Amino acid sequence: MSGGPHRAVTAEERSSILRLHHAEQWPVGTIAAELGRHHDTIELVLAQSGLPVTKQSPRPRLVDDYLPFIQSTLEKHPRLRASRLWAMVRQRGYSGSKSGFRAIISRLRPRRHAEAFLRRSVLAGQEGQVDWAHFGKLTIGRAVRTLWAFVMVLSYSRRIFLRFFPGAAMGGPDAVRAMGVDAWQPESWPADHERLPRPGSIRGLFSGGTLCDESMAIAAETLGPVMSNTPLEPGWQLPDSLTHSGHLMIDFGDDKLTQGRAHPMIDPSLRNARILEEAVDPSCAVILLDVVLGYGSHRHPADDLVPVMTQARETARVAGRDLAFVVSLVGTSQDPQGLDDVATRLVAAGASVHLSNAEATRQAVALIQGAVR
Repeated sequence: MSGGPHRAVTAEERSSILRLHHAEQWPVGTIAAELGRHHDTIELVLAQSGLPVTKQSPRPRLVDDYLPFIQSTLEKHPRLRASRLWAMVRQRGYSGSKSGFRAIISRLRPRRHAEAFLRRSVLAGQEGQVDWAHFGKLTIGRAVRTLWAFVMVLSYSRRIFLRFFPGAAMGGPDAVRAMGVDAWQPESWPADHERLPRPGSIRGLFSGGTLCDESMAIAAETLGPVMSNTPLEPGWQLPDSLTHSGHLMIDFGDDKLTQGRAHPMIDPSLRNARILEEAVDPSCAVILLDVVLGYGSHRHPADDLVPVMTQARETARVAGRDLAFVVSLVGTSQDPQGLDDVATRLVAAGASVHLSNAEATRQAVALIQGAVR
């Protein structure tokens, strides 16, 4: 065969090597002679397949006396390089080649456990993915509106629905009706006490970037500029301290805030610390939060959030303020955290809870004194 014994192994040759060894039970030497390959190449292909190699050896191998040492070393240090192991056994008297030793180590090295992936399968009409995006400004007469797009992808058919709206607040129900589905009002759980508009600002602390964007767009239509680390307008950029005396919304899932830590849907510690900071700020009147349920989120979100909310409300009460919490709860009754249980516990801690992020934002805005809707 052209190219010599050290040419690159093709996919066809790899298939032939595996078939001849595992199906036809040919030894390594016979396969090497048949394909015009070095036996080390045949051993390497077999080792990379992850299957045991049946190598007929008429005499003891040089490495046999060192196998107990090699195996015990690999158990303690499974990622130790073959070249380092070769040097270690050479010091103990091994005289074999480095290339053959690499093939032996590749067969002996403990393999990582394969990760399990679940391919999701849904029925027609059962599920869809919804998202929002904004596309700059749109001038209508003398009014300037933010142009928003609503997009929904049906999980079964992959059919895409897209519609543009001059403002995020008006898009949801209209978009649903345009798809031929009756719009319905998502469930809400009111706070367990009466809440009146109060002076001060909204502080939105989000783990979901899209939810943060939607809330900023809705709030800005009534309240004006909303500062953020992911602002809708260049002039609304928060400083590096992420502090401001007016309305602000922070996406804690932004890349700059997740370096070296898990996403806030899993690890809410950074946001929890910010809640307690806002509780002592006299300009903070309403804290708007999102709580996202599902298999990729915190298993017991209320366990972490409820004590923080309780402490924050007490801190504000001692200072003579009524700090309001509004929660956008994203989930379904089938999520493992238990939607009703999470909602009930958040309400008991003094929050109003809404399955619609847009409605949660509107409720938070309504709690700001002087807000004109």
